[in-house]
Amino acid sequence: MPTDNEDVTRYIENAPSPQQEILRRLRELIGTGFPQLQERFGWSRPLYYDAGTAVCYLMANKNDVNLGFDFGSRLDDPKGLLTGTGINKRHIKIKDVAELDLDYYRQLLAQALPPP
Repeated sequence: MPTDNEDVTRYIENAPSPQQEILRRLRELIGTGFPQLQERFGWSRPLYYDAGTAVCYLMANKNDVNLGFDFGSRLDDPKGLLTGTGINKRHIKIKDVAELDLDYYRQLLAQALPPP
């Protein structure tokens, strides 16, 4: 299973509520929907790679969770959920489990994968 990194498990277990549940749901989405992604822990957060290319990351903050994309500026985001001002990185801030739009995140993740 690609989402079995012990450091990531510990990171999620130590997150406060509701961040912990948001992180669990996002991890499950990534692990089941994109089994080719390798889960790592670095820069104090869960990171996901495809064939050595960074795809996305999760980050628990004080009041939300970021679902971040390393090349998010290239993604088609018709709902306008991606924010950020850097050249490449973009993220979605999720404050509550009720805000999760897993189908939409799945579409963004599919776009974020490197070409075969």
